[in-house]
Amino acid sequence: MTRTAKIICVALLGWSGCASADLFDQTSRNGGGFLPAEQAFSLSAIATGPQEIEARWTIAPDYYLYRHRLQFRLLDAKDELDTRIKLPAGHAKVDEHFGEVEVYYEDLSAVLVLPISTAGQELTLEVRYQGCAEAGLCYPPRSESLPIIMPTAAKP
Repeated sequence: MTRTAKIICVALLGWSGCASADLFDQTSRNGGGFLPAEQAFSLSAIATGPQEIEARWTIAPDYYLYRHRLQFRLLDAKDELDTRIKLPAGHAKVDEHFGEVEVYYEDLSAVLVLPISTAGQELTLEVRYQGCAEAGLCYPPRSESLPIIMPTAAKP
């Protein structure tokens, strides 16, 4: 990590976040053992009904996601839609950065329930999350935007 990048990183993330980012940068340059974030935390999403979306992560072995760092925003062509989020219970963990937290291993399914039908619409799901490797690397927070095509409503 360059000197300028370190200064910016310290200003934005604090020293511990930059140390993790610097470790990740060094590891990826030398072919070391940490996965890129998109492989450690593979995210997909699918509409499961006209008022429901499921976001799914496949989490690599020895990696985990923080429950308290999950954020979801659902956008349509006009406005942000309020949603109710259903998450399973996580595993208790004492984390050196955040203290007592809940984390997810292996896989995670979050269900977003919409207050109105969006049948047939194309929406954008914006997801923000953060995870770590058990070996000590914590990734910076990530943000992904996923297009979702909502199914048409079932006819009675």
